[in-house]
Amino acid sequence: MQRLLVDGVFADAAMIAGRGLREVRLPRPVRPGATLTGQVTVTEHRVRAAGDAQLVLHGTLRDDDGEVVLSELLEVLCALGGSRPDR
Repeated sequence: MQRLLVDGVFADAAMIAGRGLREVRLPRPVRPGATLTGQVTVTEHRVRAAGDAQLVLHGTLRDDDGEVVLSELLEVLCALGGSRPDR
């Protein structure tokens, strides 16, 4: 899931850092050859005085049958204003 988040979501975001995982669930196995579809939703946000924001994201991966195979809550820190920080 982390690689999918980086490639599909964070690559064009003003991401500063991952702060941690709150929860990870693996309710079903993934079989070889399965096609996985992911979705990420911002569930909480807090703007900080430093000019950045702390976000809580809920991510899910679903298999070919639409069943959730992975669910996670993670915290990230991102810059405000759409500009990517220097790397």
